[in-house]
Amino acid sequence: MLDERTSLLIPEKKKSCFNWNRWVLLTFVMTALLIFAWVSHTSNTSVTSGVPAAYVDKEAEITADASSYIRVGYIEHVTYYKNVSTKTDAQSVMNYNIGQLEANIKIAALSGVQLVQLSEFALTGLINFVAGESLAYSRMFLYLEQIPTPNLGTASTPCGNSAFSGRPILQRLSCIAKSNAIYISVNWGDYVYCSNSTDTNCKNGHYQYNTQIVFSSSGEVVAKYWKIHLFNEGEFDTPSTDDPTYFNMTYSGSKTVKIGLFTCFDSMYATPSWTLMNNYNINFFLISHWWVNSGTTSTAIQWFESLSRKYGINLVVASSGWFNGAYTPRDSSGSGVFSQGVAISSYFNWNAVNTDFFGYGDVNVNIDGPYQKSTVPSYVNITSSLGLTAKYTSLGSAYPGTTLSGVANCASFTCKFSMKVSSTSSSYLPDYWMMFCADGYYYQADGRKVYYYEQICGAYKYYNSSYISTMTFSNTKFDSFYLTANFSKNAVPFILMMQDFGYSYSRITTTTSYTLSNGNYKLNGSNLNGDKLLDVVAQSRDFTKDGYKV
Repeated sequence: MLDERTSLLIPEKKKSCFNWNRWVLLTFVMTALLIFAWVSHTSNTSVTSGVPAAYVDKEAEITADASSYIRVGYIEHVTYYKNVSTKTDAQSVMNYNIGQLEANIKIAALSGVQLVQLSEFALTGLINFVAGESLAYSRMFLYLEQIPTPNLGTASTPCGNSAFSGRPILQRLSCIAKSNAIYISVNWGDYVYCSNSTDTNCKNGHYQYNTQIVFSSSGEVVAKYWKIHLFNEGEFDTPSTDDPTYFNMTYSGSKTVKIGLFTCFDSMYATPSWTLMNNYNINFFLISHWWVNSGTTSTAIQWFESLSRKYGINLVVASSGWFNGAYTPRDSSGSGVFSQGVAISSYFNWNAVNTDFFGYGDVNVNIDGPYQKSTVPSYVNITSSLGLTAKYTSLGSAYPGTTLSGVANCASFTCKFSMKVSSTSSSYLPDYWMMFCADGYYYQADGRKVYYYEQICGAYKYYNSSYISTMTFSNTKFDSFYLTANFSKNAVPFILMMQDFGYSYSRITTTTSYTLSNGNYKLNGSNLNGDKLLDVVAQSRDFTKDGYKV
């Protein structure tokens, strides 16, 4: 059992087997390693493990055969980056970041973590932010090393291998995995050579890709995945074909589990997740991301927890921990371990202070998912206009015992919402609530110019005199709520509900139920018993409408 209040998990010794000398030796070794981890950090980062106790679902603790569980971790990393002009400078930036990450990887290994996920752009940062769009591609190339073909034994193991002497970053990452006997999933980049004499799309003599790389506990590269759906990433090319990727992780001796990979914006599309679930029955995924938390209804933790619930899968998610003051709240944060809608461990950095965080949790590899077993729809030609049509309706002040109701009509559907405020809710400065709907194509296409279609129906707390949402806190206690929407007939709705400080509502699975028939969606929340909420949202995706603008 985990105690989230401790900064490091130390296996409890049986009292009948207590040996003072061994305990002293263990304490000395652990202390030395912790000192090493602390020294490796600078003053603007911190090593933290475990999870805030208030946000851990006790239902997720181990109650079954321990051999069915693996301990997984995530590191939310604040990437150090700068504008570089030489490969030597680029390697210096990456080595600095690896030094920060290695300290937490060591802590993870000591905590019994068998696999750790790192954040997107963990080694390099967003190059187009510091170099500009025109130089982003060429500057990113300075950071890259060719990633070997996975699963070739020695030929895929950079650590101690002279064949990789010209690829020092690969060697260092491989050796960290090997020396700590831990699987490491890191987001970086890869490149492959091409010739414009045979490939008219080859403009630079090579292609370079946003790449997820997995090192086994022996330091071997066992998987590499090229991100399919780029989000305004001038640093990289889009792969010409989809290549859904998974690897087999060994645990509990000789047992194996298949684990799939995808990255950030990939999660908004059917590929590669649907392919991996439908064709390979995979229900365990690793995700790195650089999410922008732009408001209550679009935070990373809500989305990925909802994804794990809808698809019936395990997710290990690591966010960048980046803040530049441009948004309120934090620009990018939201990491965790999610199992079929239960947040086993999650972390959101509300503070305007850039700091690293390590968290972990135990996941059951024998869950009954995945629930999504459909083929990927073909992309269509979009003839309608792009962008979301949004409508807002004020629900009023959430005074104790009141019922707030409203209707919002969007372009192609109607959203209705009603909420019963608990009599125990605060009557002093009650929260203002509004409801909204949104309908249409998200403004940002992926690297192939594919736009995705969504419909959103929900309600959230907002600031007085505006419709700006807030993620700070809620004074509104709920007894119940009711939401209905006549979405498109191929709708795939996701439930998003937030409690205080950027964290998802922990009792969604026990307090909500829904029905869906030909797009007609009804979401009920009952027996909330005065729980506080910041939002209640149904975000529906119709994957059959995704496509190219013509």
